[in-house]
Amino acid sequence: MGNLLKIQCCRKERWNRLIASSGLDKYRIRAIQKILESDLLSASQFQAAIKTLKEKCTIYAAGCRKRRRVEEATYYEELAEKYRMK
Repeated sequence: MGNLLKIQCCRKERWNRLIASSGLDKYRIRAIQKILESDLLSASQFQAAIKTLKEKCTIYAAGCRKRRRVEEATYYEELAEKYRMK
């Protein structure tokens, strides 16, 4: 019985971490977007930031669609597409 309780506790902690990290993804995406809009990055840093932004937007948009937040998903898909052209 003690092991079962320990497993449930670990799952709950993992779930809490996932929820916390997904809530921060919007802010991470915005931070990357701000950095890209500044002229502080070298060419290689700029390309790496674009790649990261596209990945994060795609993942976040998929999560929004899964949770039926279509407008929010569309926004992040369009944001990823905007930087796909650069």
